[in-house]
Amino acid sequence: MKASDIPSSKTVQAHILANKIKHGWNTTDTNFEMLLAYHEMAELTTALLKDDHANIAEELADVTIYLLGIAEMTDIDLAQAVHKKVAINDHRVYDAQGHKHLE
Repeated sequence: MKASDIPSSKTVQAHILANKIKHGWNTTDTNFEMLLAYHEMAELTTALLKDDHANIAEELADVTIYLLGIAEMTDIDLAQAVHKKVAINDHRVYDAQGHKHLE
């Protein structure tokens, strides 16, 4: 797959929301979505502890789907937010006590 074949995060987010609408699933309650995402994180933790690589991939996808769905519900471009946060983290340093600050 070429990079040009990969849809933008906003396209994926819109697809996730459309799928929720199609199935009559929650599209407004972000607290409920976080609860479901938390459940998927627990399933991911179990898969990691069992070193079940196929299930790890599926659970990572489930967690990501919930996060992208929440991003779409709150009108946030998650890829853009991640890029911005990584740029901040690139300049973050920690002192001897573990306190963080920017360079």
